[in-house]
Amino acid sequence: MRIYFSRLNKIAQDPTALSRFSERYAELSIVLSDELKEIGFGRQSDLYDLARLLTANNDARGFSLIGDPAVRLPVAKPREEAAARRPLEV
Repeated sequence: MRIYFSRLNKIAQDPTALSRFSERYAELSIVLSDELKEIGFGRQSDLYDLARLLTANNDARGFSLIGDPAVRLPVAKPREEAAARRPLEV
């Protein structure tokens, strides 16, 4: 969960920070693939570790960041009045 909270904080400052989620998914996929290959060759694996790895991989793959388009925060510098926003058209 740490990576998600740290990325959300960084996304607020830099939208390209979202790419770290894709990198994490790729990293987990490689580790999972290697582990499954070794199991196929007869290696005994801890089922809890394998379940944790599968869950982390699926979570990373299915991650999406969804914002509410109806939320429009007026942004202004300190001691400055926010500019009026025109209404959303549907």
